[in-house]
Amino acid sequence: MAARRQRIRGVEQAQIQQTEANARKEREKMARKFGLLTQGSLDLLVDLGKRDAKLTLVFGQSLARERDQALANQKRAEQERSIQAAKARKLGAELGYPAVDALELGEGEDHWRTYLANPKHPLEPLFAEITRLAEKIKTIKVELYLRVENNSKYVRGKGKVRDEIERYILRQYAMEKHPNGVDYTLTIPYETDEQLEQIMYRDILQEAASTADARYCFIEADVRALDDSGRHW
Repeated sequence: MAARRQRIRGVEQAQIQQTEANARKEREKMARKFGLLTQGSLDLLVDLGKRDAKLTLVFGQSLARERDQALANQKRAEQERSIQAAKARKLGAELGYPAVDALELGEGEDHWRTYLANPKHPLEPLFAEITRLAEKIKTIKVELYLRVENNSKYVRGKGKVRDEIERYILRQYAMEKHPNGVDYTLTIPYETDEQLEQIMYRDILQEAASTADARYCFIEADVRALDDSGRHW
């Protein structure tokens, strides 16, 4: 009796597997005909095809058009958001990293990029905040002369020092390196003259000097404003 039940169960299992295999083949046939659709849509087309081939063709083409339209809408939305995100990054870069932190989106640029990448986050508040900050923040173009030298003839680090100063200090100020290799044009965002002094002395000159000192080098630097104000640092 047990053996008979086992044989029946085996036959039933084989029938189920054969039915599933046939269904897969029918879905694959519909997918080749109408393109990528959901399994539910393919199953519906398979069932409909058993009753009315013409109606299946019309319905399948309709589903394919809806799919293509949905994909096109999604692609267009992603492109529009990418444009908006690029615009936000450009505006943020023009304001400088301190202004980016002031957007109250978290600490630092990583969180800001994550915010922009999430389609669920609206960009309108971001643009409004950037616009508000832009009204407060001024910019000044300056020319920096930077000489880097080794402390002694036994030291060979000045090339790496200049690379690190450019990469970690100057590039955040829209650095433009002159062909002579020692002069730079920087764009400095600031709100008050006191903040500008801190950026010049602490964030640029002192950081550059510390970077050089860490590799047994020294710097000579001079900064002058390009706005005809005659300011030097």
